[in-house]
Amino acid sequence: MPRKRLFEKRRLDVLNLAQVTHLEHGDYLIAVSGGMPGFEDDAHRREAWEHHRDRIMLGTNHRGRLEPWVGRRPAAYWDYDVPMPPEAESESHAVHLLEDTSAEERAAIEEMWREGLRHEVRFELPGQVRYTTWRSPPQEFRDRHLAAVRAEVAAERVVPLRGRG
Repeated sequence: MPRKRLFEKRRLDVLNLAQVTHLEHGDYLIAVSGGMPGFEDDAHRREAWEHHRDRIMLGTNHRGRLEPWVGRRPAAYWDYDVPMPPEAESESHAVHLLEDTSAEERAAIEEMWREGLRHEVRFELPGQVRYTTWRSPPQEFRDRHLAAVRAEVAAERVVPLRGRG
C-alpha cells in the first residue's frame, strides 16, 4: 500500500542554526544542507523574523549567553523594520543615529569608537590603509576626537625608566 507523503509545513516555532545566522547576519554562514534547511523564500524569512524578533534582538552568543547588540542590529532588522540611514558611514553609526537607541548604548558606541581610535594610533604604521568595519566611527567623530586620542596615547608611552641594577 503506498504511503502518503507528508510535506513539512513552514515551521515558525523553532529555527535551526542556519536560519538564525541568516536572520542575524544576512547570509547562511553555516551551509544549508539536507539536514538543515534554510528559508523557503523571503516571505518565510519575514514571518520567522516577526515570530522571533524579540528573542533575536536580545542577542545571544555562540554559547547561548546573553550578548546584546551594542552598536549592531541583526540583518533582518535592517531588512524589515528600519532601513539603514543613508548618511550612516558604518553600522554602529547607523545605530547611533536611530531615535530609539538608548543614551547608554550611544555612550557605549562612542567608547567603542574611541577605543578603536586608540588602537589605530597605538599601532599606526606609515602609509597604513584604514579599513571600514561595522564598528568604524564616522569621519566627524574621528576629526573631533583624534587629536585628544593621540595625546592620550602619547602620554601612555612616556613611562620613566628606572636604572637596571
